[in-house]
Amino acid sequence: MSEVGTAAFTAEEHTQRLERWQALLSGQGLQAAQQAHARRLRKQGPVNLMTGVLLHAAARADQGLELTELERSVLAPLERVLGTDHLHAMGRIYHQQLSGGRSAEIVPTSVSSRPLQQGFDEQAYKAAFAEMLPLVATMPNLAVVNRAHLTDGQGFDSAEFTAALAEHGFGVTGFSGADDETADPAARAPFHAKLEMQSFFCHKAVGDQGGGRDEIYWTAAANATDFERTLRTNETGSVTEGKEFLITGDKVFFDTRLDGCGSAAITVWEADDSGDRWYTALGNALRDIVETLKYHDLFLSVIPGMDLYGHLYSALSLFATIIEHLRNKDDMVLTRAFAFGRADLAALYHYNDSHRMPWEFDRTSQGMGRFSLIVRYTGENPGHPASGDGSLISNGWRGLYGTVFVRDLAAACNLPDAGGEIYFFKDDQYLRYDVDTESIVGGPGNTGGGWPALKGTVFAEGIDAACSVPGAEHDVYLFRGDRYVNYDIRQEEHGGVNSIHASWPGLRGTIFTSDLDAACQSYMSSHVYLFKGDQVAYYNTDTESLRACMRISDAFPAVAGTSFASGLSAACMVPSELFQYYLFQGDRYVRVYGKPIF
Repeated sequence: MSEVGTAAFTAEEHTQRLERWQALLSGQGLQAAQQAHARRLRKQGPVNLMTGVLLHAAARADQGLELTELERSVLAPLERVLGTDHLHAMGRIYHQQLSGGRSAEIVPTSVSSRPLQQGFDEQAYKAAFAEMLPLVATMPNLAVVNRAHLTDGQGFDSAEFTAALAEHGFGVTGFSGADDETADPAARAPFHAKLEMQSFFCHKAVGDQGGGRDEIYWTAAANATDFERTLRTNETGSVTEGKEFLITGDKVFFDTRLDGCGSAAITVWEADDSGDRWYTALGNALRDIVETLKYHDLFLSVIPGMDLYGHLYSALSLFATIIEHLRNKDDMVLTRAFAFGRADLAALYHYNDSHRMPWEFDRTSQGMGRFSLIVRYTGENPGHPASGDGSLISNGWRGLYGTVFVRDLAAACNLPDAGGEIYFFKDDQYLRYDVDTESIVGGPGNTGGGWPALKGTVFAEGIDAACSVPGAEHDVYLFRGDRYVNYDIRQEEHGGVNSIHASWPGLRGTIFTSDLDAACQSYMSSHVYLFKGDQVAYYNTDTESLRACMRISDAFPAVAGTSFASGLSAACMVPSELFQYYLFQGDRYVRVYGKPIF
């Protein structure tokens, strides 16, 4: 027996776990707590392919038969956790169950009907997998969701998926989008992808079985082409509800130059008395089980497919079964696997300016805990995602939460003399916002009071659009109806209320001489964007000429086919990021790339 396997069980535990396994296979002698899990395993038996391969291989190894390469790759990692003797005993119980003419409903018939003398090789696995895959696609704890939900600020787990996740103890999530079939070939270019666990928020504590304490840690197993990694974070002690906790120790779970797609399986645990060797070997086992997917080159695709989801599902089903019935004293809360490609990481990167996103681990319906794991993308910018319906302003601009500025903005304007600050306007109100600190640094207040030179003008009642004056240190343009002012924010003065038609000659004969939706300075010197309807004008303020007039979706390709292609409420530059812009509409915003126009 291996060292870790021996350390994992006492002789009494070894016997108890084998008795539990026999009860699970036979359906007889189950404890009340096991019955629900046994029913669930039987229900998903047709898709427990990896569990079946493990039992078939263990039974063959117990008989001294020569194993196939696939069988060895499944047995070896679990031998390091459970020990050779224990694993062979599990196979022996499985073989006795079938030899007695009884069924083994927790595994597919493609496995249980296979004679023990026949090894399970790659060809047999592929045939069984093809038979299983349509069933996996119907499982409630596998979700392939619209990639746009990664940026809409409302989460991507449905109520049905969350319930199934809690019931089964594991789940698999993948993403898709309308652009999958026409993915840009440039998306194949390798890039440095890096993901780390930053913190977690405790919504509901677990409650230790042995004494009422909650000490939480996280493990991860990640895979991609020529990449594999496992980690175990430090324990976070005395976890209480309603608080956020920083994760310490090893927390970078994905770090590679990605060419294709990748996967990561993350488990949240409640710590008890297990030693380092137990959870290290357990995490390595999950990684190595997932690593068997390389038989099928499933990580080479730019867009993860159902084949990859199916293999992840089968591996996690085995993992959950082993943990549920053979685990040491730790209480596993939940295991989640994510499959992702470049487009998915791009959506995560642009989720908000800190590139952080909550991944939910909720098992409260099973009497356990609920945690939000904050995952941060710290790798190379993967590019610009399809914008979908955008992110909630209240999610991406946390300092605005609780104010009226989380929806229906009238205008946004970068401060010409403060690189990271932006003015927001709504109705007769304004405020000044620091993007770096995510905080309000001026206002909210009445526009007429904060901009005293506007008193007595229509601009004190509301602004249609605003932007910095190109080349000026302290000036901004403010637009209302068919009028505008050039306002000096340092001297608190302007040169008078003027007609757009008269003062912007290049706009004459266009729709842009009144009632603008939004305005924004360009990163190209002396140019501004003016938005109205689904059109945008690109205007040179030095030569007073219209350089271009086009659809918004042509100037900002990421918004094509989305609501942001027309009727914007505000726009501004992303501070310190070349050719990137914030576009606002209703209660949402997007961060997009604007094509340089020369």
